[in-house]
Amino acid sequence: MNAPNRYELYTLGEGESKLLIDEDTKIPNACTVTVNKEDLTLANMLRSQLLQSPYVIFAGYKIPHPLEPRFIIKVQTDGTHTPIQAIQEAVKSLILTLDKMRSLLQNEFRLAKTVGIGEMMLGNSGNPGDNLDDGLAHMNGPSSQYPHPSGHTDHSGFGSSSGNPGGGGYGNSNGLNYSAGGSGYNF
Repeated sequence: MNAPNRYELYTLGEGESKLLIDEDTKIPNACTVTVNKEDLTLANMLRSQLLQSPYVIFAGYKIPHPLEPRFIIKVQTDGTHTPIQAIQEAVKSLILTLDKMRSLLQNEFRLAKTVGIGEMMLGNSGNPGDNLDDGLAHMNGPSSQYPHPSGHTDHSGFGSSSGNPGGGGYGNSNGLNYSAGGSGYNF
């Protein structure tokens, strides 16, 4: 199998740095940052956070190869802040947002445990989900109570698009395009 070892996806190798910063000499107030051992989850969050700043003109990322755990993000500012300052502020803001989300989830789990939501989900029969209607019962097996709207019972292609199993049409598979939010350009 050609897949890399899993630990190589998040462990820096000897002499490998987490960040490589290159100033762009052709575009004013711009830089390109390569982030090693991270994937598009962080890239997308970082880009979205950068675009919320009023002084960021452009922020886009690309994934050079799906099997390489790194992304390249390009940032241009209006000159009131450097691109590095914009990235630092975006990272700090993301950390605060994720900490808040973690606290909220921990409180909800604590509350659910206290109230006994787990027992409510089991119901009187002891079977998980008997008291829940997620709207997907027609896919969990044949049932006359929840018929599929189309009348079909074969759901083998559920979740795929255009007859392409597993293909949801999200993103560009070659990862060579920068996406620009707010500016209306795709590079």
